[in-house]
Amino acid sequence: MFTLRTVTTLLFGCYCIAISAQLTASTTVHAAQQQQHSSPHDDSASAVAAFTTNEIEKSAHQRGEEEEAAANANEEQTKQRTLQQRPTRPPISQQPPRNDDCNGAAPILPASLPYQNRGTTVLSTPDFAETSCGALASANGVWYSFTPAASTIYSASVDTGQGLRVYSGPCDDVACVSQFATSHNFVGVAGVEYQFLVSKRSESPGTPFAFFLVEANATPFPTRSPVESPSGMPSGMSSGVPSGSASPTESGAPSG
Repeated sequence: MFTLRTVTTLLFGCYCIAISAQLTASTTVHAAQQQQHSSPHDDSASAVAAFTTNEIEKSAHQRGEEEEAAANANEEQTKQRTLQQRPTRPPISQQPPRNDDCNGAAPILPASLPYQNRGTTVLSTPDFAETSCGALASANGVWYSFTPAASTIYSASVDTGQGLRVYSGPCDDVACVSQFATSHNFVGVAGVEYQFLVSKRSESPGTPFAFFLVEANATPFPTRSPVESPSGMPSGMSSGVPSGSASPTESGAPSG
């Protein structure tokens, strides 16, 4: 038989079990409701975070592209400015001959005699500030240079109406040896530098010509008619010694 205490104890146990089950069920429902209410908020926050990240990445990429485009534009502008500032060289057909200046004189080697060269005075420039060696300061011409290996008589000449002047010494201190003429016979001294200037007597538009240099005792080129010098004397043989009557510019050097 169950006593009253036993029955009371059993009832109390059953009551505790029921209360515990009810509390567990209530906790579960509350947790589910709380999860249900919190999930939309968490999804929204995740979506906002993802959108923000994408926008940041797109903005950074766009800035990178804009910076690259700006750098390329600056580089192109720099190239254009450089090209605009760079001096434009005239076409070769509009430039003076290479031997327009005494320092650029066409060299004649002793071994190349008899020497013949076709040149031009077209686009050549004047070389002296005043009358020099029988030609006016305005005379424009081109230069040849020759240093004899042996002392002997040499013959220099040009054709097509050009004239020729013979100087001795380096370009910065030339002295007249034989005045303006179409042909010259002069005593060339071994080791002495001679300069030949082909030109008209005064300024001219220039023309092609042929220049000749040969030892006088060698087979000559065709004879050239001499042009009278300013004194009225035809050109003849020169001693190869600079003449004191015909000096270049005050400094003794070509201006070009």
